[in-house]
Amino acid sequence: MKQILLGLLALTLPAILTASPATRRTDKKHRHTPAAKVRAVPVHTSSVTSRRTARYRRSTKRVIAAHPIPAAMRAEAFTTVSERLDARQAHFENPAALVPFFELLSQAQQLGQPVHILQFGDSHTASDDWVNAMRIEFQTKYGSGGPGFVHAGRPYKGYRRFDASGSNSTGWITEGTLAHLGDGQEGLSGVSISTSRPGQTVTLDTSGDLLEVYYLQQPGGGSLQFSSDGNPVDTISTDGPLGPGFYSFTPAPGTHHYELRTTAYAPVRLFGWTSDNKQGLTFETLGINGAQANILLGWDQSIWSAEVARRNPALIILAYGTNEANSRRFDPEQYRADLTAVIQRLRKASQVASIL
Repeated sequence: MKQILLGLLALTLPAILTASPATRRTDKKHRHTPAAKVRAVPVHTSSVTSRRTARYRRSTKRVIAAHPIPAAMRAEAFTTVSERLDARQAHFENPAALVPFFELLSQAQQLGQPVHILQFGDSHTASDDWVNAMRIEFQTKYGSGGPGFVHAGRPYKGYRRFDASGSNSTGWITEGTLAHLGDGQEGLSGVSISTSRPGQTVTLDTSGDLLEVYYLQQPGGGSLQFSSDGNPVDTISTDGPLGPGFYSFTPAPGTHHYELRTTAYAPVRLFGWTSDNKQGLTFETLGINGAQANILLGWDQSIWSAEVARRNPALIILAYGTNEANSRRFDPEQYRADLTAVIQRLRKASQVASIL
């Protein structure tokens, strides 16, 4: 993967850097102008229009007739990018902290056990692009453990998973995003959906050896009709003492369409689903657009820790920093204190997992 990325950089960087200013301006100015617009200029037109058309045609030719990139320049760009990446890799801090992860990974391969990786982060995580690339790499080598944890429905714009798909009806309210932080009782990912109306649905299409529903158990909580492939399976009650709730289902092999439907005017709050295989690796996306690392400090510790422990991760990744760096109120000392507190929470919830 690294060689592919470097190759792309080596091919594209010289073209960008060596393009003439006139070419870059022309490309920016006319990139949305249809070619048909130039060809449609009448023969009998004003001299001003003719001169503009001629200039446009000449500038377009400069864009199309790009100069070839010398092989030596491509090789030099490739070497430069490689050296910079290698220099950054040499500054990897405390690599010994990952030893437990690789030990668990090796042990799981020998014993046929599942391995879970949780990545908490901002929009770069929520989009699932980088996470999915890593997921494919790991699962190709160590086997697919399924999608693992998946948000309930589509709780916010920009959330997606490449390895599972879901939906929800319009009667749900999302909490845990920057637009609506909620009360902190949003479960594993920090994001939940809730409703007090009957007939509201959430669906998931996936395959796996074990399916679980993560929800908030609360006094007076409503019930959910659970079905698989359109067939009613069970009724899940969310009523009980305040805390995390779990419902488990063992499906037949293959891909299934699951649905949860509220049954009455009573509060129901969903955190998400998990779909796991008996062995293999999961790389789970737990991102929130615009989030900073200290968002975890506002989550209910007892509920969140119980769900982290249930996932039993071998590796926890924190992928934050972009929004902190862009903040006008960034305070490095406060960031250090917040990140330290976040790591302490992670260690309390999972004493075995490596933290990256």
